[in-house]
Amino acid sequence: MNNDPNQKEISPRRGTLIFWVTVAAIVVVLFYMLFPEFGTRINTRAASARVGAYGLATALDFYYKEYGGPPVGDQAAMIRILHGDNPKRIVFFEFATRNKSPSGEFLDPWGSPYKIDLSDPAHPRVYSFGKNKQDEGGREGTDDIASWR
Repeated sequence: MNNDPNQKEISPRRGTLIFWVTVAAIVVVLFYMLFPEFGTRINTRAASARVGAYGLATALDFYYKEYGGPPVGDQAAMIRILHGDNPKRIVFFEFATRNKSPSGEFLDPWGSPYKIDLSDPAHPRVYSFGKNKQDEGGREGTDDIASWR
């Protein structure tokens, strides 16, 4: 029994609720400490794909501004050109070797080549097919990760 008239007692029911909320919070924290990849793996891959799409689109934009046109060829040829195989030996794009396919294409975190759209060379568009590895045209509402969003 509490002798202080200014202090309220916690009802048994309220005390039980606080106890279970605390237990639940501890369990969640422990789960994410033991399995950190559970909550971050997909988000990390999506963030990496977004960075790759933006980086490649920016490199294509800088190339266009430097040379007045887009690099020509398939994706592997464009990657070589952006990586310094151009008349001025300018490196427009750097990436880790692990993100390169055997044929020289730049791969997203799920192992698919990025899609490059140069229909408007002054405004290149690049996107990843996303986790489902299906080309959905970079449309809103799909899991495609686009440089223009």
